[in-house]
Order: sequence, then C-alpha cells, then structure tokens
Amino acid sequence: MSIPSPPAPSTKNSMESKVPDILTSLDANVGSRNFLGRYVGSIKEPDGLMMLYGAEHPALVVQIGWGESWSRIQKDRTLWFEGSNGGVKILILIHLSNEADQIKGDLELMSFDKGVALTQRKVIWPIPDHKEDPFILLGDIYNNQLPPECDPTTRLSLEMSALRVIALQDLDTMLLTNGS
Repeated sequence: MSIPSPPAPSTKNSMESKVPDILTSLDANVGSRNFLGRYVGSIKEPDGLMMLYGAEHPALVVQIGWGESWSRIQKDRTLWFEGSNGGVKILILIHLSNEADQIKGDLELMSFDKGVALTQRKVIWPIPDHKEDPFILLGDIYNNQLPPECDPTTRLSLEMSALRVIALQDLDTMLLTNGS
C-alpha cells in the first residue's frame, strides 16, 4: 500500500511522527477470539491485519482464499464485521483460483461508513484493461484516533501490480512446498 502523492515535507514529518506507517502496522498469524453475538466462541486467524493501540479487534483485516469458494470467503467477511460489532473497519478479501491452468483472482475491499458498507471490487487476474487501484481512506482506518493534523481523506492506494507480484511469489512457494 502506498500514498499516491507525497504530502508536503512539513505535513509528512508531522504525519510520520503521529501515524505509524501502514506497512509496519500490518501483522499476521494472530488469532482473534473476542467475537460477539452469534459468533461468541469463534476463533479466526486473518491472513493479515492492522491493529490500533488498545483495540479489541483489528481495524483492518486481510482474508485470502486460494481454491476456496467465494461463498466461504464471504462467510469470513460476515464473521469479521458482525462478530466484531463494528470493531473491524476495513476488510480486504482476495479470492484466487486456478481454472483450466489459468490463475483467476478478484479483490473486494469493504469499509463501513456510518453503518453503510462501501465496496470496491477489482479483478486481479486476468489483468484488466482498466487498471485503477482500490484505496482506503486514512480516516477509515484510524477513525477517532487520527491526530487532528492528519487529513482523514488521505488515500492509501492498494497497488494491484504489487499485489500480483506478491501473489505469484507466494504461489511459487506453495508449488515448491507441495512438490507440484
């Protein structure tokens, strides 16, 4: 993820001192057990997350499904949003499959604004002609914890070209590990 246009130097310095870089805030392999409602007792380990200081649930969750059905991945989405009672602000779902020896993939980025789901859907593979990157607003992640000198409308772009490179590297590793 990257900020598409660099902020002015004085703004950048104040942002760096107040807001952790999104990449260094991402963590993985941490199981979540604090689900509420009908999800009490559920345990879910995201593929990636961003946790804000003192929060009970991650603000941002990444779920990747390789060979899983889209409906199974959507059940994960429901668990994170409903089970966290609004604690999870942003969910990135990535669905990858191999159909007729061709990799296919889709990305769904969901955020909630005043209880309304905002969704951006993008094709990962085959690479589309229209290559606009999805984005997250800084204010959507940090909510009321964003320092006042930071602009909540700052866009953090999820670069699809970088995602494709990472996914291919992971796929190569999986194939080597499985001996395929």
